[in-house]
Amino acid sequence: MFTYEWALVLGIPSAWIGLFLLYCVRVAIHGRYRVARLETMSESLWLPRPLMEFGYWLYQAPVSGLHRLGVTANMLTLATLPLAMVAAMLIAGGRFGLGGWVLLISLTLDVFDGMVARLQGTSGESGGFLDATMDRYVDLISFSGFLFYYRDQSFSMLLVLAAMLGSMQVSYVRARGETLGITAEIGYMRRYERAVWLGAGTVLAPIGSFFFEPNNPHPTFHITLVIMALMAILSNLTAVLRILYVLRLLKRRKTVAGDTIDPEWESNHAG
Repeated sequence: MFTYEWALVLGIPSAWIGLFLLYCVRVAIHGRYRVARLETMSESLWLPRPLMEFGYWLYQAPVSGLHRLGVTANMLTLATLPLAMVAAMLIAGGRFGLGGWVLLISLTLDVFDGMVARLQGTSGESGGFLDATMDRYVDLISFSGFLFYYRDQSFSMLLVLAAMLGSMQVSYVRARGETLGITAEIGYMRRYERAVWLGAGTVLAPIGSFFFEPNNPHPTFHITLVIMALMAILSNLTAVLRILYVLRLLKRRKTVAGDTIDPEWESNHAG
């Protein structure tokens, strides 16, 4: 591994730890950094609220800088795509440490675009549509890098495929539910959770391979595969839970509309 890659793999996390300790001091003095956006989101087991508040606190300075420079939310949204392409190429070539950081930068810009839009008062349907569309491209392109790298390892490739399919379904079911007037914001490994876990798992993968397979010319990068397995299980489970949730509410809506009479619903609402 090249020296600068080790600097990225070890140096940047060290800087994040230092910043988090600084944030803890801020919390001790002024309390938690409250964000209206987070208040509308359900609690997450896989990405605790304090960590998300830390991220928003950390990002407020660069977001303000981008706003002053005249950078728009759509510019940031579009920038996520070429960065995802670069990350996929690096990952496909086995440069997981560097590729992971480029992937995290791409996913960070996906957070920035929403923050910039709210700061500039430009949030709207067109921006949301563009953001959701680019998200799907970024996800597919990112997974393609892993698929190419593991092309000769059947089991590893199947894990990546399962994680990719689950990730696509989680987003699709939510979007399709919203067109029916149902917000299926339930489950595990939602996009922001997947982004953090996959990015971190890719960045840290070279450290694991250095200790567990130091002489392997084509490392398996077990840390990344563990994350892929976790994503495969939880994202597909979430997709199923959301499907059942939407179907249950659609059935209830049909019942209330008088198309059918659900005995259980009738007994609960009798009198």
